[in-house]
Amino acid sequence: MNTTEYYRMSVSYSDKSIIQKWFRTMLEYWIEHIFRMLFFWESDDKRIGILIRYVHSFTISFIFICYIIAHTIIPSYWLMFSVWISIMIIWIHHILTGSCVFTRIEQRLINDKITLADPLLQLFDIPITNKNAMTFTYFISTISVVTISLELFTRTLLNVKSVFTF
Repeated sequence: MNTTEYYRMSVSYSDKSIIQKWFRTMLEYWIEHIFRMLFFWESDDKRIGILIRYVHSFTISFIFICYIIAHTIIPSYWLMFSVWISIMIIWIHHILTGSCVFTRIEQRLINDKITLADPLLQLFDIPITNKNAMTFTYFISTISVVTISLELFTRTLLNVKSVFTF
């Protein structure tokens, strides 16, 4: 029995999905708990869900603005590196949980099916379904990670070249 056969026998697809579901459930619980502590004056689930949606959209907008600033106003290597770290964390979180945990919490608390990808899906005339929204989110996250990784790699090479050039 080779390693691949052993791996297939020991970890089946259902085991992976159980681990993924457990990880997603734990993240949802703790993120919701943290937001309930932050917004302790709110007791209505719908209002807490709306506040989480605002924080979620603000975070995405803030990362995008930092990316623009890193190219125009402050062309800093460390600002671009922090944007890259943020996007990597978001991308890994999407891949490990199979969805966006913040969107799941928002939808459960507000009791709707709206995602942050819906306006972009409408813009490109793509039917709005959960599968399309998550596929679009994976696509945008992956393209962002790859693009910024290549850019950061290039900036690193240019910095190393300038240090060792006589």
